[in-house]
Amino acid sequence: RHVNNNQPNEDACVARKLNTGVNPLPFEWFSVFDGHGGTQVVHYLKTELHNTFCQHFGRQAAMKTKHDSLSTRAIHAMLSTVSEAEAWALQAEDQSGACAVVALFLRGGGGAPTGEEQPDHTQFLLFNIGDCRAAVQYQDGEVEQLTVDHTTQNAEEKKRLDACPG
Repeated sequence: RHVNNNQPNEDACVARKLNTGVNPLPFEWFSVFDGHGGTQVVHYLKTELHNTFCQHFGRQAAMKTKHDSLSTRAIHAMLSTVSEAEAWALQAEDQSGACAVVALFLRGGGGAPTGEEQPDHTQFLLFNIGDCRAAVQYQDGEVEQLTVDHTTQNAEEKKRLDACPG
């Protein structure tokens, strides 16, 4: 698809139910990718990120302890997934990039303090990189931004980046 001046659209979105292979509880995945300087990274994220997440989640589930909730395993799986995507981007030597926001609905994800799942509970997890934003509009019309931009205009993010080596 092309937009203004016949330039390729660098953005993408994905919405699907996921099968982690080890968890019978349904996951719903919604992601938006904001491409920068090309389409290669966005194409990789659109086609591979959710699959890689499922693989990492499966590994997390295999290592599950009785105190791990679905959300804890999902967070660890996403961290591994992002690391793998970063490694792919470096190896690909592509100059494009992307920001992303992922909303993950975990049906039955209300892990109790004992580590037991609650099948009638739904958890909502948000992951974002860069300046992709997620917001919610309530029935009364109020809008709340749910994510924080990871940019140098954010004082906390600038402080974190300044402390990184290199």
